[in-house]
Amino acid sequence: MEFLVLILAVICVPAGLYLLFGFLSMRAGGHIDEFEITGFQKATDKGRALPVVRYEDGEGTLKLVEVRKIEQISYLFSPPIERQVIKVVGIESDMPRVYGYVRFLGGLILLLPGLAALGLHLHKTLFTGQVVYIVIFIGLMLGGWALLKFIQRH
Repeated sequence: MEFLVLILAVICVPAGLYLLFGFLSMRAGGHIDEFEITGFQKATDKGRALPVVRYEDGEGTLKLVEVRKIEQISYLFSPPIERQVIKVVGIESDMPRVYGYVRFLGGLILLLPGLAALGLHLHKTLFTGQVVYIVIFIGLMLGGWALLKFIQRH
């Protein structure tokens, strides 16, 4: 049992930190702007069609930019429609993304069980109780948010 807990900690903590640092680099490295969706690509990411947005560069010419990744949670629950305005990060880079908190949330979700496993391994009961409380609290908040989004769409 102790070996399984240690493996969980060794896998989850680095994976969670990787996702958190990926979110922080996306946040710090790119400029976030709002753009209007002009259409959708045939390519998908996370089961949703990737949007094409209209972008006006500094010279005043209009360009159509194909977004490569989806990082927004609400986009995954209910995809947007044409002419809707969405936030895009890194529009001038090779990897423009729909801005959101998928990596941040995934990193937290992976990090918490790993920290709980470390707490169990180190026999810190108070620490383990706090991690379990945080996991339950985040689950309740995300469940309520998802329910509100579902109610809004229907």
